[in-house]
Amino acid sequence: NALNTVYGVIDRENAAARRLVLHLSGLLRFFFRPGQMLIPLDEELRIVHSYLEIEKARLGEKLVVEMNVAPEAGRFRVPPLCIEPLVENAVKHGAASRAKGGTVSLDIRLEAHNLRIEVGNSGPFVEPDSPRTGVGLANVRRRLELWYGASAGFDLHSTPEWTRVVFSIPENSPAAPITG
Repeated sequence: NALNTVYGVIDRENAAARRLVLHLSGLLRFFFRPGQMLIPLDEELRIVHSYLEIEKARLGEKLVVEMNVAPEAGRFRVPPLCIEPLVENAVKHGAASRAKGGTVSLDIRLEAHNLRIEVGNSGPFVEPDSPRTGVGLANVRRRLELWYGASAGFDLHSTPEWTRVVFSIPENSPAAPITG
């Protein structure tokens, strides 16, 4: 309700600010609703999109986003927040921390009866400097291990130019595709 009030007092000519409030409202609605075990991939991608729109407003041309999502991937259900924290890390380390900005990529496709998800960012992987950083990556890894065990295949690959986190969701897992 408070965000609706903020939205209402923003001048109608300021479409960018009004849009940001709507994206923030969508994120907060997602985070404060009762927990769901699995959600449609499309819902997770709406959260990713809202987050990226807010970051694009903050970083402007410093943030380049490349997204490739296979249409058939939308039939999968995934644990909530299995992609958004990785995208958030990619923004933080791929664009926000670099003077010239950087690129964040998201590639989701079906591969050998698995949903393959890859989140990447320009630049090398930066080791967490304290136990309080790196929590998002650890949480996603742990959530995937709990749901899928070793079959999630969570991997982090890094070179001086690029960092990628890749995992997969098996088609015959508890989070199998939505049917019928």
